[in-house]
Amino acid sequence: MLAFFRKYQRIFFIIVTAVIVLSFSVFGTYYSQSAPAEAKDSLLFVSPEGKKHTKHELARMILFLGSDSIDRPELTGSLMINWLNDGVIRRDLLESGLAEMLYTAYAPLCERDLATRRERERRYAPYQHPGASFISAERLWEICAPKIATTLNRLKGSQNKELSFSERVELYLAEQGFPQTHLRETLRLQESRFRWIKPDPALASQDLALFGYHTLEDWFGPRFIALCAEFIVNAGSLAAERGYSVSKQEAWANLLRISHDSFMAQRKNPHFDASSPEDLLEKQLMSMGLTRPQATALWQQVLLFRRHFQEVSDAVVVDALSLERFGEFAQETADVDLYALSDLPPLRNYHDLQAFECYLDAIAAKSRGAAPKEALLALPTEFATIGQIKSRSPELIRRRYLVRLASVDSATLTHGIPLKEIWNWELEEEHWSELAEQFPALNASVPSNRSERFAILNDLDKQTRRQIDAIAEGSISEAHPEWVDEALDAALPSQKVISIAADSAVAPLPGVTSVAAFEKLLRTEPLGSLKATSPLYRYSDDGKTFHRIELLDRSEADEVLTFEEALSIGACDALIAHRFGKSVQEQDIAANQALKPLLTAVHELVKSAPSFSKPIPEKATGDFVAPHRLASHLMTIQKSLAESPDENRFVKASSTNHNDSLLAPQPDLCEQFKVAKSTLLVRRDSPEMPELTLAYQLAPHTWSPPLTDEASPPRFFYLKERKRLPPTSLDFASIQSTLGAEAKRALMQKVLATCLSHDSISLTGLFAADVTPESVQ
Repeated sequence: MLAFFRKYQRIFFIIVTAVIVLSFSVFGTYYSQSAPAEAKDSLLFVSPEGKKHTKHELARMILFLGSDSIDRPELTGSLMINWLNDGVIRRDLLESGLAEMLYTAYAPLCERDLATRRERERRYAPYQHPGASFISAERLWEICAPKIATTLNRLKGSQNKELSFSERVELYLAEQGFPQTHLRETLRLQESRFRWIKPDPALASQDLALFGYHTLEDWFGPRFIALCAEFIVNAGSLAAERGYSVSKQEAWANLLRISHDSFMAQRKNPHFDASSPEDLLEKQLMSMGLTRPQATALWQQVLLFRRHFQEVSDAVVVDALSLERFGEFAQETADVDLYALSDLPPLRNYHDLQAFECYLDAIAAKSRGAAPKEALLALPTEFATIGQIKSRSPELIRRRYLVRLASVDSATLTHGIPLKEIWNWELEEEHWSELAEQFPALNASVPSNRSERFAILNDLDKQTRRQIDAIAEGSISEAHPEWVDEALDAALPSQKVISIAADSAVAPLPGVTSVAAFEKLLRTEPLGSLKATSPLYRYSDDGKTFHRIELLDRSEADEVLTFEEALSIGACDALIAHRFGKSVQEQDIAANQALKPLLTAVHELVKSAPSFSKPIPEKATGDFVAPHRLASHLMTIQKSLAESPDENRFVKASSTNHNDSLLAPQPDLCEQFKVAKSTLLVRRDSPEMPELTLAYQLAPHTWSPPLTDEASPPRFFYLKERKRLPPTSLDFASIQSTLGAEAKRALMQKVLATCLSHDSISLTGLFAADVTPESVQ
C-alpha cells in the first residue's frame, strides 16, 4: 500500500490541491457575496465648525471618560477601570465648576437620570453600629469630612429633600477625600476602643459608600457622562478651529505618562495585575476594545479641550504689576467694630414674633398694650419682679444645676449578650410562661420540653421573634447591674448645665420621665463627690438610658428664663396659647388683631429705610416683619453710641474670668437686649459675614444700617478705617488661580453659547427616550 502511494503521490497531490482551490473559489465567494454588509456608522452630531462626528466615535469617548484612576478595583459588578484617564470629568469639569454651567445649559437632558436617583437619596440611611449608636458614619463624617455632614443635614432639613446639582458635586468630591475604605477602617478602630461592644460582623461586607454610589455614572447618570463627552468633543473641535493643535505623538506620549503614573500608584494593590506600564497600557486598550490610533484620537480631543481652557486661564495675568494692583484691591482691609444682639436668636417667622411679644409682655413691669408707635417698637427697660413673673407666667421660672454627666444606652449593654444565653433565658419554663402572656402565638400548643419550645420560637415571624429577643435581652441586662456600672465607668463624662422650668414636662435628659421627681433629687442631693449609694450614681426612669450625675453647683433661688432659653425648650408656646388660643388658627387670628399696630409700624420702618434692597410686600405680613422686628432697637442703640461711644448702657461689659466648677451668675433680664462688641479686620476675599462687604461702600467713620435677616442675630457695624496691605504680602499663586478660574468660566459661557446656537449637543441618538434639543432652547 505504501509503495502504491509513493508511486502515484504526485497525482494525489495534484488532485488534493485542485479540490482545495475549487472549494475556496466556490464556497468562499458564496459566503462573501451572501454575508450581510456591516452596518454603517450613523452620524450623531455636527460640531460648530462643521466637523461630523459619529455615534461610534462618541460611544468610545463615553467609555473612555466613564471611569478614571480614582475608582476602586475592588468594586463589584462589570466595572472596567480606565487607568489611562487621569480624571477628565472630575478635575476639568467638576472641580473647576464648569460642570454646573454645563448642567444648567442642558438640564432637561439629564433630568431623567437624576429623578431616579433622588428617590434613593431620600430613603438613604447612613451606617450605624447596631449595638452602639455613637459609632456611626454620620459622626465620622462630622469629624473627617464635614462637607458631607453639612450637606446631608441640609438635605434632611429641606422641604423638597432633593440634592441640587452643586450639592451633588460637593458631596461627590468630598467623598473622594474620605472614601468608604477609610470610613470602614475608622469604624473598626472605634469598635476596638470599647471592650463591651461586640464587633459588627456585617461591617466587613456592608457597602458604606455614600448613597451606595461608586462611580461617576452612579452619582450623575449615564446621560450626564454622555453630555460631558459630547461637550469635550465639541470644545476640542472649536479649539482646533481657533489654531490649537496636539500631535498624535504628543497625545500618545501623554497616555504613556499617565499609564506610568497609574502603574506606580497601584503596583502594590492586590487587585492590580499589570506587570509594567506598557503591559498596563496594552491591557487597558484591549479591555476597552480600542486600538492605538483610536485611543490617540480620543486623547487628542481631550488635550485640545484642556489646552484651550488652560491657556486662557494662564493668559489672564501678564505681569506682576497687574497682580499687585489687583492684590491691593482684593486684600484691602476694613477695620470695623461689630455690634450684635448675640443673646437674641433671629426671629425667623410669625411664630417666633408672637413668642417674642408674649415674652416681653410677661417680663415687662408695665403693660405694653396701648403704647404709642415709638414705645411699641422699643424694648422694655423696667422689668417685673420674679414673684410677679412667677404668678403671671410660671413657665418662665427655672432653676439651674451644674453637673458632671456620663450617660449610657441599654442597647450598648445588650448588644454583647451571646445568642446562646438569650435562647437559654427564653426556653426556661418560668420565663416561657411570662412570654406566653404577652405573645399569644406561643400558646398555639403546650410544649413539654425545651426542644418543643425552641421549635415554636423558630416558627415565629421575624418581627415577633425580635420583640421576644428584646424582652430577653432587657431582663438579662437587669439581672446584671454591674454591666451598667462598667459602661458608666468607661463613658467619658462632660460638664453640663441642666435648666428645669417650673411645671415643665420637657425632659432635661433622655430617659427622664418624671421631671418633678428628678428635680427634687437635684435639689436635695449634696454637692461634691458622688457616692455609690446615691440615686444619681445610676439614675434611670425608663430602664433604657442610665446617667451618672455628680452635682457641682446649683442655683438656690428662682430665675427667669431668657428669651432664647424659653424659645428653645418650648416655654413660649405656653405663653402664646395662654394669650392667643391653643390652636394655630386661633393664635393667628388673635395675633393679627393684637399685633396689627406693631406689624404696621415695623413695615413702615422697613419701607422708609434707604438701604433695604429686598422686595417689600404691600401688606405687613407676620413672616416678613419678624426678622426686622429689632431694627428699631438697633437704631436706638446706634444713636446712643454715636452720642457717647465710651460709656453706653446698651453695650455688654467685658466678660470676667469665671470659675468653671461653679454656675455663672444669672445676668439681669436687660442684658439679653444689649449688643456685644467685637473688632474685625475684614478683607474683600474672605469676609467673615457677607454683609460686611458694605464696609467698602461706606466712608470711614460712618455707621452701617441695621442688618436683620432670618439666619443671623440682628447687628450693625461702625467703619473705623480702610487699609491696603503692602505688595510683599500678596499671594500671587492664589490670585492667579482665582482670576484663571473666572477666565475659564467666561470661556465656558462662550463655548456653551456656540454649541446651543448650532445645536451641536444632543443625546437623542444615544438615548431614544430623551428630550429633543429644541426643548433645551
